Amino acid sequence: MTDVSRDLAEVARTTRLALSAWHSPTDFTATVQTARDQAGPHVIFRTPAWSFWRDAWTLGRFAQLSSAERVQLTSAAEQYPDGRVQIGSEILDVEVTEAMMPDRRRANEYAPTAPRMRHDPVEEWDRRLDELPKALERVIGKKVEKLYGQKPTLLVYLNIGAYDGYREEETRGHIAAIKGRYATDFRSLHVLWGNELL
Repeated sequence: MTDVSRDLAEVARTTRLALSAWHSPTDFTATVQTARDQAGPHVIFRTPAWSFWRDAWTLGRFAQLSSAERVQLTSAAEQYPDGRVQIGSEILDVEVTEAMMPDRRRANEYAPTAPRMRHDPVEEWDRRLDELPKALERVIGKKVEKLYGQKPTLLVYLNIGAYDGYREEETRGHIAAIKGRYATDFRSLHVLWGNELL
């Protein structure tokens, strides 16, 4: 292990520990962003020590969009939940998951040698939006299969989309229908799509 790798592993460890304490949404997301700036997305998306970062980023966005008072990532020793969010006097146990294209390799997208821009024709938008309901249903179904003793709040980061409102009404209809099918399986079910909490 190089000195840089050792240093980044230590940054991951201390960041994980810091995020396990309660923070305001602003402070929490600032810590998440600082860690990303220090490590870089290529390290974060390819290094197991940083796997907590995606949950932390998603929890931070949820806390901001839901006007939460406090948010925390649970400690590395805890198996359940992924984090907790306090909204008003209520503390939610939050399980986090992400739905994205099955063939997507994020670490490759952020590799130092990856192209800065890529061609994204409308046919690709259609392919993503056709896959979106299946991907969302797949990740929610996996969480249902876990049979939690207590129903958690499920937060899904829906990391699939298009541009300029393309097929937006249809896509929102798919998301609402899927949420409706699984509504009784969780305390509550939220989908983070773009900059919105659905």
